[in-house]
Formats: sequence, structure tokens, C-alpha cells
Amino acid sequence: ETVGNNVPRIDYKDDSKGALLLEPSRTNLIEYSNFNSGWSLLSGGSFTQNQSISPDGTQNADVLSGDGVNGNSIYDSISLSVQTYTFSVFAKQKDVSIISLKGFSGGAAGTSKFNLSNGTIDTASSGQFSDEKIENYGNGWYRCSVKVTATSSGSKLLGFGGENSDSGELFSLYNAQLEVGSYSTSIIPTQGGVVTRLADSCSQTP
Repeated sequence: ETVGNNVPRIDYKDDSKGALLLEPSRTNLIEYSNFNSGWSLLSGGSFTQNQSISPDGTQNADVLSGDGVNGNSIYDSISLSVQTYTFSVFAKQKDVSIISLKGFSGGAAGTSKFNLSNGTIDTASSGQFSDEKIENYGNGWYRCSVKVTATSSGSKLLGFGGENSDSGELFSLYNAQLEVGSYSTSIIPTQGGVVTRLADSCSQTP
């Protein structure tokens, strides 16, 4: 999904013949989309970099492990305003099938649970979370997303995790994304700052 400037992007996900991918301008507000920095463990467990083959075919997906006792979640602190966002991550089952997308702060609190063994919604959203979605990207990878309607501004904690009782290698994670809007768009990688993808456009010469 990453191409050079002025190169058309072709989407084969829902059409084997391919279709021109045209998207609005979006910004990934998460400064380290592949968890290289800025992320913290809520409690318990561990997080290991570059352990799995990601959807882009390289070994750059990370693994979250649990200790069977504590929160077993990883989170980031992000400044939000009162508006609608979409929060997403690519995830693949390892020892645990249920992953939660979580908001830990007032005004952007919520939980949505996804089943990575069969690609279904496990538990509907709560709090400021709604409209959860899971998409199959092949080879066991799913993109899990949820709409976050922030009701207060300020620094909010958003993240991913398992249950307190989960132990072992829980799941692989790849490319966290938070963007203003009611649905997720294609990957916008970041490495130390927010990144904006310009709107796509096309025209036909008579």
C-alpha cells in the first residue's frame, strides 16, 4: 500500500482484478506506528520487537506476551480533541485468540474485543468506542478497528491487550493507527512523528 508520489495505488483486497484506490487525506496521530518507542506496558507481560512476519512480508511485527496475572496491555498517550477518530491495528493470533482494543482515559474510554481465530467480533464496544470492524488480510492477519468518539479533550491512553489471566505469547501486532474520521484508511507508517497522506485524485484525458 506504499508507493511513490504520483504513482497510482491498486487495491486487490476485495477484487482480484484490482481497483484504483482513492482515499481522502488522513493523518496517523500515533508517532511510532510499529511500537519502536513511546509505548508502555500497562502492567505485567512483555513486548518484543521484530518477531513475526507482518502483512508486508518482512519480519517487522512485534509480539505481546502476558504473565497470567496483570493487565497484559500495551498503550500510548495521544492528545485528542472532541471529535471522532478511528483506532486500528493489525493482529495475528499466537497463544491467545481474543484481543482487546482499549481506551483507558475518561472521555475516550472503551473496550472492543476481537476473535483472531475466526475473524469475528467477540464483544461489542463499550464507552466511547463503537462500530468495531475486523478485516481478513490473509495468513492469519486481521485488521481490527473501532470508532472512538472523544467526549473530552486532552491526553488519552489508547492501546491493545489480552485478559489478566492470559499468559505466553498472546499475539503479533503491526502498524497501530489513529486517524480523524469514522473509518480506517490504508497504512500510514510513522517513525517518530505524525504523518499525513495527501488525498488521492485522478482525472481522465478526453
